[in-house]
Amino acid sequence: MRYYSKRDWAMKAIIAAVWLIGIAVLFFMYTDDSATFLMIYVFGPMLVFGLVLVTASITNMYYELQEEGLYVKAGFYSYFFPYETMESIHPAKGFSMVGVKAGLAVTTGVAIKVNDGREFVRISPDNEASFRAELMEKAPHVKEVDEAISQREDKA
Repeated sequence: MRYYSKRDWAMKAIIAAVWLIGIAVLFFMYTDDSATFLMIYVFGPMLVFGLVLVTASITNMYYELQEEGLYVKAGFYSYFFPYETMESIHPAKGFSMVGVKAGLAVTTGVAIKVNDGREFVRISPDNEASFRAELMEKAPHVKEVDEAISQREDKA
């Protein structure tokens, strides 16, 4: 089943801030008298392309529990995590990104501890209870832990 990523207020605020900063930079770049050819025709379009790329990656995110493992799609990027590498699933809270292989636009959601050298996969499925139930059905060896991942555990 496909689970789309949920958006909380913090991620919406980050997306809005990135766009506002990008628009301000473009405005000053194109209205400044000392703007060069390189700034106008190279850096400006590159900034717009970067904003579109980041926004597409953040807003077009979903997770699929396939037969072999968890497939994560984030815009133009994708990740795959086999069930054999998963050890436990925890609630995820906050902005801690230490030890995270794929921390995909998540301030709340779930953190899956993996043993393939990546530490954690942090995702935010829209229907978290259904996601957890399906994960436990497909990978019964994964332990459900009600304790949230803290920064101290991330660094360990």
